[in-house]
Amino acid sequence: MLHAKNFQDIRVVANDAIRDGIYYCPYCKERVTLKRGRNIAAHFAHRKDSQCPYRSNESLLHHETKHAVYNQLLKDPFFQEVELEKRFSNTRADIFAKFNDKPVAIEIQVSSMSEDDIDERFRRWTAEGVHVLFIVVGINSKYKYSELRKRALYTYLQRLYFGKLYFWDDDNLHVTHLKSISRGLYRQHPPEGKSILSFRDLRPTKRAAFKELPECLIVTDNIKAWWTVKGEAYNRYVCNSYGFAYDPEPENNNQSQEL
Repeated sequence: MLHAKNFQDIRVVANDAIRDGIYYCPYCKERVTLKRGRNIAAHFAHRKDSQCPYRSNESLLHHETKHAVYNQLLKDPFFQEVELEKRFSNTRADIFAKFNDKPVAIEIQVSSMSEDDIDERFRRWTAEGVHVLFIVVGINSKYKYSELRKRALYTYLQRLYFGKLYFWDDDNLHVTHLKSISRGLYRQHPPEGKSILSFRDLRPTKRAAFKELPECLIVTDNIKAWWTVKGEAYNRYVCNSYGFAYDPEPENNNQSQEL
């Protein structure tokens, strides 16, 4: 847990907490202990016998990514009410913020997850009136192929986000499109270095139900669907032959186009 309340009922982030301070879980009100060291990321820990539903043993990768995203949003005055681990009636956001006054929950996803679990997450957030952005961690932008064991998670999230998958790498938010091939999932990045996004490039929107996909509130960007370009090599060759500038983005693309 990355935040707790002190004896004055003031919210304190683990990185800012003092070692001898007294802290309490903001949910169950139990006493928690600050853990921090050379090889331990700062966090608050419940007792081993605690029954608090928000007691978690998240991985270091999840912990560090959550802090990195939180700090980026916190430093940018464009975003309001930035908060770690914000609790709602039946769920909790890894990071919460308002984008153009619209509530957004950011979920940091490291482990694999079934389609049913993803659907349930989206339904909970939509019921709360909150837009949700899943950021996948563990896809290294330097490599072409994704892990097969997470194939279902990646492709399903991609369908929910209109053919795009958002991932975190090298302290940056990236967007890509995954194409299924026999060896795994091949990443097709946007042209001209557009794979790295600023959180300001994102906009909350509503996604209509489509086939098995539920109606939900999501966050997406304005980059056209670069992976739908057909005959790119031939079109580039023709344009270059006649001295025309080649524009790889299709003119009549629709953000709601399915894979």
